Amino acid sequence: MERGLKVQVGAIRVMIIFFSLFLILPSSTSDGQVLLKMDKFGKKKSLDFTEGDVITVRLKGEKDFRQLYIQKLYPDAALILTPLGPIKLEQIDRVRTFNKKRLAKYLKYQLWTFGAGWGLYSVIGALFLGEPWMWGTLFVVLGAAIIGWLLGFILRQRTYKIGGKRKLRIQNISFGKPASRS
Repeated sequence: MERGLKVQVGAIRVMIIFFSLFLILPSSTSDGQVLLKMDKFGKKKSLDFTEGDVITVRLKGEKDFRQLYIQKLYPDAALILTPLGPIKLEQIDRVRTFNKKRLAKYLKYQLWTFGAGWGLYSVIGALFLGEPWMWGTLFVVLGAAIIGWLLGFILRQRTYKIGGKRKLRIQNISFGKPASRS
């Protein structure tokens, strides 16, 4: 019985050692992440783009926006490598984002739900309860649908002007080798 207990304790120790190596080794050999950050002076929140993201920008001296696929970010040279070639951060005039989790999307769906509910209860009331059908009901349903669509269409994108308080920078979050203590 005593020998079986020693074998179990030994097996648990080996499992603990392998588990700790499993956690420690990847963290010491993995690279960090390189981010393209858009910060506003005085704000804690920033908008981050990583390698592999698609960013919509307008370059200085151009009228149209273009979508760029970020292949690689070079923090030392402040350079973005894209399929169209390298682009320096100083060349970017504006950044456009398409945020789908905004208040406009929420309001759009709430207005559509309101309009659908109003229309459904009006039809049920007219068919089964003998309520008179009014044209105002149709206007309420269509008005809610049109206003909801307009809110979603107009407020779906946001354009940020770079310069002044808003800055673009490339941040390298990699862990260097620890300094030796002498």
